[in-house]
Amino acid sequence: HTMNAARISILISDLCQGVGIGTELLRRVIQVAKDEKLEEIEAVITHDNQVMNHIFTKLGFTITPIEDNKINAKLSLN
Repeated sequence: HTMNAARISILISDLCQGVGIGTELLRRVIQVAKDEKLEEIEAVITHDNQVMNHIFTKLGFTITPIEDNKINAKLSLN
């Protein structure tokens, strides 16, 4: 990633999944990144994590398959 970018990881406990916590956390990360004038946000997720793949896509991230059965999710903030 570029010098003016952030790489994020989000982990939601199994007991708390499915109630919108991941979506809300990601929305807040996006807002903080915009407030800090970052150029992009990036995350790497496993190919089988379809829920997070859907959330990243829903919030405008570009999804690109990469090595080892992983996906790169990137959001340009420009």
